[in-house]
Amino acid sequence: MIKKLLATTAVLAMVAAASANISAYITDPTAVTLTAGAAYYQDIYVTVDAGDSWTAAGLDATVSSSFYQDAFDANPPNPALFGVFPDSEFTSYYTSPGDYPNAAYNGAIVGIAASNDAGNVLDTDWFDTISPETGGDYMIARITVLGDPAVDTGTGHLQYASVGNTTLQDFDFMIGVPEPASLALLVLGGLVVARRR
Repeated sequence: MIKKLLATTAVLAMVAAASANISAYITDPTAVTLTAGAAYYQDIYVTVDAGDSWTAAGLDATVSSSFYQDAFDANPPNPALFGVFPDSEFTSYYTSPGDYPNAAYNGAIVGIAASNDAGNVLDTDWFDTISPETGGDYMIARITVLGDPAVDTGTGHLQYASVGNTTLQDFDFMIGVPEPASLALLVLGGLVVARRR
């Protein structure tokens, strides 16, 4: 998916520590009402070690309904426009650790290497165009789906790399379904309620 980006990543890796690590996670679905109708969004994050830097990612995702793409379709969207165009905050978009919402908006400087987003499919490779960040959690994408997270679900696959870990990391996730820890809590909560009855 993003092997073409690894040449740049490999050059940057020469200055990175061997112990650098990177991982990814997705937030639980959050409902939102848009002009286009009911929707929900989930954010994808990477966690990088201090001294490391996220470099590139490639996302493939498919849902049963469709992804929301705002008319502006900026990657990332400009928060100065949210007051006038509130739906633009919830468009499906890609970002980097050095741009919104991780840092001040920098004018949509995320590097899009290839994009075939359409309808119910997201298929984009993108990379960082800023200087390395410090370690921490950084949002790198927002996925917004038109519909109900209980019904309009899907699957996704992310590949990502960092300066210190140029080996492509894989992250498979469900869209419209809480992450396993939250799902376990929901099940346990249901068992407690059932037991009290």
